[in-house]
Amino acid sequence: MLNTSTAYPCTIDYRKLIMGQLKADGVELGDQNINEENFPEVGEGGKDLVFEWVNQGKDMKLQDVLLEMKNRGLRPATFLEMVVFMSKHKENKTDCICVALGSRWHNPRYQVLYVPLLTLEDSSRSVTLDWIDRHWYPWYYFLGVRI
Repeated sequence: MLNTSTAYPCTIDYRKLIMGQLKADGVELGDQNINEENFPEVGEGGKDLVFEWVNQGKDMKLQDVLLEMKNRGLRPATFLEMVVFMSKHKENKTDCICVALGSRWHNPRYQVLYVPLLTLEDSSRSVTLDWIDRHWYPWYYFLGVRI
């Protein structure tokens, strides 16, 4: 279980490439749509940010998660921010699924939005995509960035 009451400082270099960071960390790609074309980098240089986990220990809808983030002065983390954060904060390695609501991919075939999920199980990590407007169970943790 991740600590939702702790703030984690982290410097994000927006020049990093997601795919390179995933490969360096040995993260398995679970979906062919996870690529730099669908998740392009946005931003320049490095930035010092503070991250917090959002999880109420119960089932949540997307609107509930976003409201909780807003009430805590957070914005959803992007895919790159989540990947770099998890690489630098290895103590957050636990059995759970981490969600980056700040990055979305529109699937043209099904006309729905997907978000990246980083699954942490034992000593392995994998990244997949899931429909954004779904029922989020208590084992999903959302990474937020202080505004």
